[in-house]
Amino acid sequence: MLSTNAWKTVVDIVLNGTAIVTLDVGKRLIEAGKGANFLAISATYTKHGSGYVAPSAAAKSGVETLMMSLAAEWAKYGMRFNCIEPGPVYTKGASSRLDPDGRFTEEAVKGAIERQGEIPEVANLAVYLER
Repeated sequence: MLSTNAWKTVVDIVLNGTAIVTLDVGKRLIEAGKGANFLAISATYTKHGSGYVAPSAAAKSGVETLMMSLAAEWAKYGMRFNCIEPGPVYTKGASSRLDPDGRFTEEAVKGAIERQGEIPEVANLAVYLER
């Protein structure tokens, strides 16, 4: 069962952390007359939900809305905002803790590409979007 403290911690890191840094950096860039590209990483579970990710999904949904809102407000300053929403991506650390028996991976590979994503795929997209 998720505690209130756990909820607040995840939302504070994911949503509030992203907002505070983005707003501070963006305002400084606007004052300096410089444009920039901002990139956030979200997740597909913000659209359909998934077990055990409620605080992360809620916070990442907020990040997505923040990116869209700032794109509309700050485009006139040469600011661009993108958000990547990868599906499940294999990482050794997360998989060893969250999916030790491999059941999640079995479900994840039933998606469109029939496998989990890989970190270099997300990294390459990030580099492409930030050009």
